[in-house]
Amino acid sequence: MPEDLGRQPWGMPYGHIPKLTSFHTLRCLLKRQTPPVGKAYSLNTIHFKEVNFSQHLAEVAQRLEQKLSRSTKTITLDTDEVGLAQRLFDGEHKIAHHSTYFPWKENDPHSRYVYRGGAGPSYPVYIISKGRWDNPLTARALERMKVPYTIVVEPGDYMAYKAVFAGAYLGRPYQYGTVHKAGENFSERGQGSIPVRNYVWDLAIKTGAQRHWLMDDNIPSFNRTHYVEKHQCNLGMRAETGAIFRAVESFADRYENVAITGLNNSQFVVAKQGRPYLCLNQRVYSCTLIQNDLRLPTEDSDGRWRGRYNEDTDLCIRALKTGWCTVLFYTFNADKVSTMTMRGGNTDVLYAGDGRTKMAESLRAQHPDVVKVGKRWSRDQHVVDYHTCVALGKASGQHNGCALKLKEGTVISEGVDEFGMRRFDLDMNRWDC
Repeated sequence: MPEDLGRQPWGMPYGHIPKLTSFHTLRCLLKRQTPPVGKAYSLNTIHFKEVNFSQHLAEVAQRLEQKLSRSTKTITLDTDEVGLAQRLFDGEHKIAHHSTYFPWKENDPHSRYVYRGGAGPSYPVYIISKGRWDNPLTARALERMKVPYTIVVEPGDYMAYKAVFAGAYLGRPYQYGTVHKAGENFSERGQGSIPVRNYVWDLAIKTGAQRHWLMDDNIPSFNRTHYVEKHQCNLGMRAETGAIFRAVESFADRYENVAITGLNNSQFVVAKQGRPYLCLNQRVYSCTLIQNDLRLPTEDSDGRWRGRYNEDTDLCIRALKTGWCTVLFYTFNADKVSTMTMRGGNTDVLYAGDGRTKMAESLRAQHPDVVKVGKRWSRDQHVVDYHTCVALGKASGQHNGCALKLKEGTVISEGVDEFGMRRFDLDMNRWDC
């Protein structure tokens, strides 16, 4: 595992995510339930506590007409969520957020709270988008957060995006976004998103900013996850403020050698399992803060984005091999739609057919010293040895060898700094803290 900083960093918002797993979890694939947006199937989970576990599992087995044991992890049921609740609880309780305990207990109130307040990001925010003007998920999320952004689109799509952004979302006009027409239809080069990423990098340099945010276009919300004492659980709460980005920027700017930082995918921040505040020196992707003067020269690039596949992973590996640090936040996370489940973007071009295999093999060809190809999620997937990446970075003698180095004169205040954020209780319609 990569080196991690699990503790609460000084001068940052509260973000403790302790391990609170159930004794046993049963995954139920529901054949009659419409999958969520961006998902291939509908999944519900049934959690069990250790007390009277065998008795409760036997009762669930009887109610679902299934053979179950402690080793049973997943079952498939010919029903939907309402039907599952009927079988488990005789109609007395509903299943919320696709998860429940047996015997029934109230679900953790993730959607009850949102975070508001505080200033937004100080660095420019860019979204790259293709063929998704009718469903601009990331742009809508940033609109709710009141974060200014630029969505960069190809000339062939420009008028369609322009028409959408001249209209409204949830009854309100789009106020914070600028639709920027790229210099060409970069997708025609057959290099995936690489050319437009470098085009955006050039745009960011022209602003004079030290860093820029680059976001995929399939992120419907951004969350803040941490332990909430009054509920005695970890909650993944929606952020309706750009202050989460400002906090990430502040952390990166403390150090001389943070090249790339960003937010983890929400699906890897499972609230009950416990997570570090942030993780040092591994891949950062999809919602990324990049240092504008970063250059990692190779024979086939000018030191920025290159190739056709795995652009995020390749850039991070190259940074680590030359001693730079990368920082991935868990307490702040992006609820990104799963790859290959939303039309548009690279789905139809890069991932069709044996695209996943080509993607994995491409990264191994670029970095045969640290990448293998293995099977994950029933498909070919690259597997990166980040320990070796860091070892190579240390051996390079550059940029403090993948160890964070504070800028001279930097003073970090002790304790927690919420960056102006406050938690709002939607049920009670009042501030909760």
